[in-house]
Amino acid sequence: MSILCLATAGVGRPMIDLLSGEGFTLPYGVLLMLLPGIVALTPPKVINSYLVSANHAGITVCASGLAVGMAIVLDLLLIPRWGPAGAAIASSASYALFGVVVMGFHRLTGVG
Repeated sequence: MSILCLATAGVGRPMIDLLSGEGFTLPYGVLLMLLPGIVALTPPKVINSYLVSANHAGITVCASGLAVGMAIVLDLLLIPRWGPAGAAIASSASYALFGVVVMGFHRLTGVG
């Protein structure tokens, strides 16, 4: 996923320029702000699938709830001031929190 995100960062600006016209730089910056969250979300998504299949769905629900709660709070704080960039930061942070909770549970319990 890291390689795909790097490739996306590399072709993102030319693609946005092609589709939206040059000078429309906001989407590229927002894209770059979302990529760390996508990278952070990848390993826990695999572990999450395993936890659900191993009858530990409660932790995935808890992790998702915490991530959604964090996203809502950060959206309320960041969007009024920074608009789409604030939303991207909130999303990346909530993806990272989901990852920390799922991977932390996995490590602490030794499940699977």
